[in-house]
Amino acid sequence: MANAGTEKKNNIKRKKRSITNIDFELRSPLVRRILVIALIALGVVFVIYQAASFGKSRVSSLNTQTALTRTITKSINTEGVVLREESILSSAVNGTVVPRVENGSKVSAGDPVAEIFAAQRDAQYLLELDEVNARIAHYESIQLLNSGNIYENKDTYNQNISQTLFSLIGCIDRNDLSGLSAAVEALSVSVTKKQIVIGTPVNVDVRLEGLYQRRTTLESYISQGAALLADRAGYYVDQADGYENIADYAAVLTSTPEDVAALLSAQPGPVSRNFGKLITQFNWYLLCAVDRESAEALEVGQKVNIALSGYSGGMLRMQLVAMNEGADGRLALVFRSNLMNAEIASLRMEDVKICLEEYTGYPVDRTALRTVDGEVGVYVQVGNIVRFRKTDIIYSDDSIVIASPGGGNGYLKRYDEIITEGTDLYDGKIID
Repeated sequence: MANAGTEKKNNIKRKKRSITNIDFELRSPLVRRILVIALIALGVVFVIYQAASFGKSRVSSLNTQTALTRTITKSINTEGVVLREESILSSAVNGTVVPRVENGSKVSAGDPVAEIFAAQRDAQYLLELDEVNARIAHYESIQLLNSGNIYENKDTYNQNISQTLFSLIGCIDRNDLSGLSAAVEALSVSVTKKQIVIGTPVNVDVRLEGLYQRRTTLESYISQGAALLADRAGYYVDQADGYENIADYAAVLTSTPEDVAALLSAQPGPVSRNFGKLITQFNWYLLCAVDRESAEALEVGQKVNIALSGYSGGMLRMQLVAMNEGADGRLALVFRSNLMNAEIASLRMEDVKICLEEYTGYPVDRTALRTVDGEVGVYVQVGNIVRFRKTDIIYSDDSIVIASPGGGNGYLKRYDEIITEGTDLYDGKIID
């Protein structure tokens, strides 16, 4: 029996030893690697579970656009022709013509508008003399500044320099070549004034002396030219384009779409000797044709803003004075203006943009619009939270809408970050 008890105790010890050996094997490198892999897999499963659990309350970063005020113009784009009452100038004297008044300037009957020179070199001398006289006037103005007849406030001259610089940039941006030289001259004078104010003298005596001598020489070179006189009152233009007689000015108000098409396809007539012309009526007209649907917002007597491709001075305010229907249902629009300057005097075949209405507000991509509880609006990002903002839409087209900037609480406001893409969005959603 004792041996049996001893054997039983030994078996128990062997079992304990076996358990201990198994525990030891769990700590081997191979088993540890297996455990690490299992833990990583468990972590991945946990992350996926968490994402699935909270996906409905969190979204990743979103594409947005900032709500900024912008003006959209509803317009009609077409082609048009400018008609004026015009009289071509003529002279019995042949030669090179040098204009003596600015394009678009108003003149009276008998006023000299140009000189005609038999020799081209005399015309060149006269043009150079004009340039010399302009430079003399510039330097004489600087000479007066040196006399001390200027203000002492330096800030005033800094402002003048800034203003003239902006004017210069504006002329470049508008391709306004006629105003560019005047802007350059004004900037030069403003900088010179500032230089004199800060105590730096500008001596122009030597330059003036040279210019005086050159003026005297040129005056001795130039032979007397023949004066070209205006035969009636009007606005002088130094070039005729051959379209002066393509339409009856007196019948312009009865023009049809077919008339407009014929004018736009007309070829200019010959101008054998170009002495320029006179615009003899204050009013001039723009003719164009559009379909009836485009012209629904227009009515005779209405004044609208019109942009013309050949005019760099911005919008022209013109009055619609006639709407005439054609055989195909299209409408001829006749607009009138009495504004005149050098650019307007040269307009003829133009790309036309008729501005009907202006809408100012926040532009929103149509894809960003949502309807929530019957209210049309957008989702915006506020910090890391999605919020819904209502929109009061005042204009829409195929790609964007304009939301009114005047909404109260709960409406889209300036600088809101509009969410342009995303699904499963709702008010209060958290953004990662």
